[in-house]
Amino acid sequence: MSSTIRQKIAVQKLSENIRNSGGKKIVPMGKILKESGYSQQTSRKPKLVTRTKGFQEELAKIMPDKSIAKKHEELIGAVKLKMIKFDAVLTNQQIRRIIEWPAGFKVKMIVRKEKCNQVTCYYWSPDYMTRLVAINMGYKIKNLYQEKGQLVNDTSLIVQMVSYASVKGI
Repeated sequence: MSSTIRQKIAVQKLSENIRNSGGKKIVPMGKILKESGYSQQTSRKPKLVTRTKGFQEELAKIMPDKSIAKKHEELIGAVKLKMIKFDAVLTNQQIRRIIEWPAGFKVKMIVRKEKCNQVTCYYWSPDYMTRLVAINMGYKIKNLYQEKGQLVNDTSLIVQMVSYASVKGI
């Protein structure tokens, strides 16, 4: 099945909006559909268009799954370069032990200036906000979030109260 002209226009407009706003400005999909020639009624229910095979085919042409997955992987591993100052009496090895620990911090460089009582350490730190956004995207893409009004599987929780007050020695 090939996509319709309106579907092609809608995907193109969606792509332009994302590119021109740098991903910061959110344009409602209904507005994009209206600008693409869809009726007011259809533009109120974007899923009628966005879930069609033709729309998905057009979307796949400009945003291939491999490209999305590669960028997503980069986001999940995002880091920031940070800086901290230490007293100059600390050795580089001591500074490294302070900075580098299992959470993913990595010293980039330690700068010592003559006759200065402070040392500047530049280090890579996990960018938790970017990683959180990437994980959130992954959950949405995989439809792992519960929709509003949807009931969670009825899993009963059994709680047993135990009193240790009657046990000797406590």
